[in-house]
Amino acid sequence: MRKRGSYGTAFETIIASGVCSAFPHGGCCDRIIREGDLVVVDVGATYKFYRSDMTRTLVAGKPSEKQKRLYEIVKTAQDKRSRLCAQVLRRETLTAQRGKLLQLRATASVFVHGLGHGVGLENT
Repeated sequence: MRKRGSYGTAFETIIASGVCSAFPHGGCCDRIIREGDLVVVDVGATYKFYRSDMTRTLVAGKPSEKQKRLYEIVKTAQDKRSRLCAQVLRRETLTAQRGKLLQLRATASVFVHGLGHGVGLENT
């Protein structure tokens, strides 16, 4: 990040695996990553007044059939959100639409994080 001009990390980097990967913003633990674990990596950089945030979920080893199904559910929700974004809907509307799609898949009760972050600068 520094080679590309970053002033440093935007927040403490998070790497969460297994059951901890299901929680927003992970958590600190001594758990060792195991074959088949879902691993969430959350990293960000600062540049001038901006802070980036990128989260990726990986599988340690080969994904199970259940993990493949979950991936497809989330991908479908993301694709639908992207189509709605193209229609220039407000963030609150997008979040509601995402919830409706996931309810159809009986997974809404375990979706515990918002749709995403705002874009640009915010005065606080």
